[in-house]
Amino acid sequence: MLRTLLKGLEWSELKDYISPAFFEVMPARQISRQITNLTRTRLRSPDVARQRLAANVPAEVQVVADASSRPPDDSVRRTHGQRLLTLYFHQLYHHPTAFLDLRQLRFDASEAQSIWAPGWMRITWEPRFIANIRALYLGYYGGDMDRFDQAIDQLSLRPARDIFLNHFGDGEQRAVQFARTTFHHSFHEAFMACAREGTELHGDFIGLGIYLACLYEHLEALGLAYDVRTAFHQATADVRPG
Repeated sequence: MLRTLLKGLEWSELKDYISPAFFEVMPARQISRQITNLTRTRLRSPDVARQRLAANVPAEVQVVADASSRPPDDSVRRTHGQRLLTLYFHQLYHHPTAFLDLRQLRFDASEAQSIWAPGWMRITWEPRFIANIRALYLGYYGGDMDRFDQAIDQLSLRPARDIFLNHFGDGEQRAVQFARTTFHHSFHEAFMACAREGTELHGDFIGLGIYLACLYEHLEALGLAYDVRTAFHQATADVRPG
């Protein structure tokens, strides 16, 4: 069903990165409910949600209803990629609803600004789910592994803890190269580990997976290494750990 949705929306470049193991850890009722919720957003005007987003995004990002799209010039690929990463984290921490389409075709960029026409696909996160995702990142990038582990447990990801730590990488994450094959491999291994333990995951992982896949598609196309840690701290500078 999820593959069909993405194919039908001409997101075929993403559908091949859905791990078969995903369907072993996501109950069918959850998949059906989440796909229904996502497709319903296509029938509802995104104007109000987009206006709220536009009022609170990083300073160098402009949100518009529609815009011409072109790959950024070589001279702006680095600054644009950093803005994209900051935007990814910013939505997670500052908005109850996230627009998921971060693909390159949705953006135009210059030295001064990245222009984003986010489309219609969006998700309003279940509060406990997004609180735990926020805690996961805060724990990791803040060096608070107790917070990280608590979030892992709350998200039912304990069997995949070490896989996610390996995916995040060693060191300071100051020069991270993004590839969709890496994304696919890590999440396939994580879902397989959860499936072996009989773990069921929250339905909002569908929206988060689409969001991450779009991010990886875009950053892979840019072809450079990016400072993820700085992007995280820029996006969460005004966030107080709960």
